[in-house]
Amino acid sequence: NKVAFEIPKGGFVGIVGPSGAGKTTFVDILLGLLPPVEGSIYVDGVDIYSNLSGWLNNVSYVPQTIYLIDGTIRENIAFGVPADCVDDEKIRKVIEMAELKDFVEKKDYSTNGKTYLDYVVIENINGVNVRSEKRTLEFPVPKVEGYLGTLEFAKKSSYKDQIVSGADFELVHADDCPCKKEIKHMNANFKLTSTSNSNGKVTFNNIPSGHTYKLKEVKTDDYHTLNETIYDVNVSYGKTIHNIENSTVINNINTKDLVIVKEVKNITTNKSFDFEINATYKEEKINVTYQVIRTTNGRDTNEEITFVDGAARFKLKHNESITIKDLPIKINFNIKELNIDGFNVKYQVNDGNIRKFNDKELENNTLEDNMKIKFINSSGYVMPGTGSSGMLILAIIGTLLLLIPILYISVNILKKD
Repeated sequence: NKVAFEIPKGGFVGIVGPSGAGKTTFVDILLGLLPPVEGSIYVDGVDIYSNLSGWLNNVSYVPQTIYLIDGTIRENIAFGVPADCVDDEKIRKVIEMAELKDFVEKKDYSTNGKTYLDYVVIENINGVNVRSEKRTLEFPVPKVEGYLGTLEFAKKSSYKDQIVSGADFELVHADDCPCKKEIKHMNANFKLTSTSNSNGKVTFNNIPSGHTYKLKEVKTDDYHTLNETIYDVNVSYGKTIHNIENSTVINNINTKDLVIVKEVKNITTNKSFDFEINATYKEEKINVTYQVIRTTNGRDTNEEITFVDGAARFKLKHNESITIKDLPIKINFNIKELNIDGFNVKYQVNDGNIRKFNDKELENNTLEDNMKIKFINSSGYVMPGTGSSGMLILAIIGTLLLLIPILYISVNILKKD
């Protein structure tokens, strides 16, 4: 406020001060762009507002909002100076002062091809406008390429952290992407796809920057259930941010239950029968503990069964069953009943035919769905000993026992006679 000063003709004055001090306002008042609330501005003793248009015709002004002409850096710096009068040494010093040296000296540009500019120069010589012949400038235009992002993550199974290959993913343009609030935006249906490779790695390349996306799994293998989680992905200035925990998408294995039932016919027994189950998953012997539901006389109890080197043992009584929960689908297995002396054993898979059990040729099964296997011991007790010789001995003994009373009676009759 109340500033009084003089600028001599031909003087060169700089207005210096911190941001917001009023430098721009002061210059606008000096130029006549803003009228002062108090005081006056005189040029050669004449108030500029007495002939403001005349004053403005004598003023040149470069505002804070600057513009560049459609020409070279040299032409922009030497604007208004005839081309043949430009001092290149001064141009060089100005470039250094503006800290543009590194930019100007970078001569290798990726271009979209050569660009040509045709122009003419009109000069006023002794009051006559003289038009030059057409001139041509040839220069490269830097290729403008947006930032592109990359998304990488692992695909694994919940079973022993195994890799999962062949799973398909889609990366789609999110409905809530900020770009969709603009008049022009990226295609709303933009989509990229990728499949997990043999190492379980999923890679999306060349993702346009400045957008948000949704990642989802659309297909997996037969061993696993589809992961239905929708992940958020944001790409900004080529940097990719996502909410995939530990950069790993986990698939739970597809599981089924196996029910094993024991039934004994034609005999009453409280005996516990021993069984062994052998199982492999993807050609590897399993070493896992599973939950089991044991059903006895309609009552359920919980327990566990542990496979060691692919094998596990359990016991069953008459009318008792176990349900092994959540076995991996496509698991291969066979079941053997141990110590079957004295019983004829048959078995039935689901509701199929009842077949004779042969512990020397065990049937291999693949768990494609929930499955029930019933073991049936029938015909009660079989005579001790094995083979026909044992049976013959017993038959002879039985016959002799029947003959003893007859011989005794015959001897007594002979004595009386």
